[in-house]
Amino acid sequence: MKAIVTFILMVALALGHGASSAAPRTNGGFMGFCAFQGAKLADGHWLGAYCLYDVSTWSYSYTWIDLDHCLANNGGELISWEDGAFSGSCNDCSIANTSTTLHLTCACWDPQGQKKLSSTIDLNTALHDAGGCAGCFSHTGNMSWEGP
Repeated sequence: MKAIVTFILMVALALGHGASSAAPRTNGGFMGFCAFQGAKLADGHWLGAYCLYDVSTWSYSYTWIDLDHCLANNGGELISWEDGAFSGSCNDCSIANTSTTLHLTCACWDPQGQKKLSSTIDLNTALHDAGGCAGCFSHTGNMSWEGP
């Protein structure tokens, strides 16, 4: 078990994910650094989760991010898009997680605004961890020691 933890730590450091790396990582890979099990969705567009901020001590912080900065409604389909403000045309959102994914599902208006379509996006493809803060594109969420 110690060998596995040591290997993971070495890989993370080799990839530049140490505590001194505060630069945002490219979109995707959020699940590798954030704990989906404690993820919460508030007001339909605020996502909170624990994210790793110091790999040398395995320290986590709690972060919130406004998903309106990260997602858009594209004709009834949720997509990753900077400042897409999806919550203006999508509602009844919920999150569901597995050991490898964090899905956001919402009811979004179709292109004609006639009916709502169910749409799901894997947030692991839209978000990244930026030194303990959730982020997307040029936006970074906040960081605190504890969640709500």
